Amino acid sequence: MKFTFDGVADLQFNADDRLGMTVSRTSVGSAVTIGRTGRLLAIKATVWPDDPRWHESTAGKAADLTTPHERPQRRKPARTSTLTAPQQAAARALVMLMSHARLVHHYPNLAAGVPILDICRVAADAGSAILAASARHGAARQNAFAELDQRWRHVPPTMAPDPVRSGPALLRHAQYDEPHDDHDVPRHGCAVLLAAAPGADPAAPWALVSEEITQPSRFQITSAAFDGVQPIHHDGRTLRIADDLVVR
Repeated sequence: MKFTFDGVADLQFNADDRLGMTVSRTSVGSAVTIGRTGRLLAIKATVWPDDPRWHESTAGKAADLTTPHERPQRRKPARTSTLTAPQQAAARALVMLMSHARLVHHYPNLAAGVPILDICRVAADAGSAILAASARHGAARQNAFAELDQRWRHVPPTMAPDPVRSGPALLRHAQYDEPHDDHDVPRHGCAVLLAAAPGADPAAPWALVSEEITQPSRFQITSAAFDGVQPIHHDGRTLRIADDLVVR
């Protein structure tokens, strides 16, 4: 089961407290009890039923005996148009650009090193640029798509993100994955933190920093950890924001 909560008003969670979870509906929204002392309060909750091991259940095995394992042959779709080489190159460059940006969502441990501002600048008005290039004819159209290919390729590479250091910071993302099996492959527990922190120039915009802690012995967080700029203490063993975030 996958739960999604919107309008979170309160959160307290300790990875050491693993006595189950209870979801209930209150007069002000949805409430979740996590273990003995953990809780989450939100305005709205949605649930997505998902059982990746259903095929191993009695019902799944019974269905497997009567379900065809081969898909019917599909007719190949009729080709309606063919892209020229410059158009294909521009399309591939734009797809790679968007895939680069999606690293921020799928791999938060890399987010601090993804040049997302440069990607947004380069990809700005991409739809209008494609329509403008398509409106041209002959060699002018091919030259326009070749220019788009070159524009969308020129993005700085992803760099190794700077680590979280002691000092003022604004926590932007916290993620904890407990030890689990991923398709029968054992995965260690992991905590990922993403924060905005000042650099050497105090007048410059703050930059993202991140920390990935594998096999943490303790992970504790409350919603107060996200309450604006706060001092972070990191001594190499423990990362802490007062009593609102403790990872070690």
